[in-house]
Amino acid sequence: MEKRLNRILLEIKNGDKSKFDELYELTKKFVYFTALKIVRDSMSAEDVMHDVYIAVMRNILSYSDQSNALGYISTITKNMALNCVKKNERAVKVDFTEPLNEKLFSDGGDMSKPVLDIAARVLTDDEYEMVLLNVVSGYRQVEISKMRGEPVSTVNFKIKAALKKIRKEYEGD
Repeated sequence: MEKRLNRILLEIKNGDKSKFDELYELTKKFVYFTALKIVRDSMSAEDVMHDVYIAVMRNILSYSDQSNALGYISTITKNMALNCVKKNERAVKVDFTEPLNEKLFSDGGDMSKPVLDIAARVLTDDEYEMVLLNVVSGYRQVEISKMRGEPVSTVNFKIKAALKKIRKEYEGD
């Protein structure tokens, strides 16, 4: 399998993009389970898998015919999976599975309005926008930092601080 994989990578490097399907079929289980072992989440492992194949294609010119083909793909997979773990550690964790308190419900059964009212009242416009982007719209801190042109650590800090303000005000009601 190693020789076959090496041949496929060299053919892709030489411009035969049609060999990508064969590369994928030969390595998909290996890449998925390697990523899954590190990220411990099937959806994240699938995301890593996607990123791995993009990275392989983008960096194919750096592949040498003397390289260990499976080692090459393994290294890319491990690095991508570790990056995913680091990115997820920076993300603000919000548990939406906790039992809902009746305070969350406003008239008509809209669960989010009271919390959003509190957020609008106690947060600055800047904090409110980031909380909406993160918690309501589902953007990750990395995406928000790119949108706003701020470092991820700054966005992470501001979101955490804003959520603490909301929690403090909510529990004080």
